[in-house]
Amino acid sequence: MTIRIFAGYDPNEAAGYATFCHSVMTRATEPVSITPIIKNTFPEWRREGENNGATEFSFSRFLVPYLCDYRGHALFVDGADMLCLGDISELWGMRSHRHAVQVIKHPAYKTNDVKMWDQANRNYPKKNWSSVMLFNNAKCRALSPEFVNTASGLELHQFKWLESDELIGGAGGTYATYEYALQERKPVFPLAGTHGDAQRVFQDMLASWDVQSMGAVPLDRFARVLSQKVTSEDEARRISDELMALIRLRLGF
Repeated sequence: MTIRIFAGYDPNEAAGYATFCHSVMTRATEPVSITPIIKNTFPEWRREGENNGATEFSFSRFLVPYLCDYRGHALFVDGADMLCLGDISELWGMRSHRHAVQVIKHPAYKTNDVKMWDQANRNYPKKNWSSVMLFNNAKCRALSPEFVNTASGLELHQFKWLESDELIGGAGGTYATYEYALQERKPVFPLAGTHGDAQRVFQDMLASWDVQSMGAVPLDRFARVLSQKVTSEDEARRISDELMALIRLRLGF
């Protein structure tokens, strides 16, 4: 299977893009296809004016699922200022069918007031999470050209186009994600059996169930499903099915 990569391209950082592509190709052990995100090559792109973003691909990166016809998986990488120092197939091998998108969940941090080209730099939850995104395209149909052309930067980069933060997979930041979801009144489904922050979030939710945004999900069913441990591949499938049933119940499907 060819690894589909979409890399951000900005004419001001053309050398950075070429360097990134070289770093991928010289270390890859599987076939790769790298498509530059160049906004003038997409007739669907209509976003203009002051909301165009810091780079030419600040918002157009979210067209990746559409460009893949909402099929399969695809990787977006901010190619203008990154290097791939390992085999990209290792990252590709982590793709999930349960999540809509997988990212590195960077913890909150204080940014400098000014970034490249003297632009204002803003602090916001989930900052830089969208620098590398592994899309499960079929679960990202909310990212239509119409939506991407009109949504605010925060709607896109904070993944507000997803029904639940539980659909964001990846590494790191589990408890911080829970705190943000609680603030935004969004549901969370932590698998306590994976331990770490997920277990901590699970325990916190049981202790404060009345303030959680879990809708029609019963506490006893939530506790039973999310407390299970994954001991085999068959168990993982069964728990995943039960979890998706809970999510559908919460979303009213």
